[in-house]
Amino acid sequence: MKLDPYKFSTVQGKNDILRSIQSSRDEIAGYISSIEDRIFFQTPEAGWSGEKNLRHLLKSGNPILLGLLTPRILMRISFGKSIKKSRSFTQLIEVYNRRLKAGRGSGIFTPFLSSPVTALGNKKKQSF
Repeated sequence: MKLDPYKFSTVQGKNDILRSIQSSRDEIAGYISSIEDRIFFQTPEAGWSGEKNLRHLLKSGNPILLGLLTPRILMRISFGKSIKKSRSFTQLIEVYNRRLKAGRGSGIFTPFLSSPVTALGNKKKQSF
């Protein structure tokens, strides 16, 4: 499965972003539901298993969603006003891809197991 990150390049505002996130979550959930459990949990020689990819998506996506749902005034109080100019989605993708190619890791979003693998097995379809 390959998601097209550039489909978001036409997103204009917060509501468009939230709709796009939900659309992507639905697409990913449908794909994950179609994978057999033994394949979903199997770790390839290079990279992450489907389960670890899902954990990564949840760990990295949920804070973004929380930020989008938090009222702007609370964000301003918590973090102050940005001194940087906003970047376009295309610019964000370019920076992200450069960092990936440079070998930048997933940092705090690494999908370490926090619960038994078997507990996730029956719940993968409801993960999103």
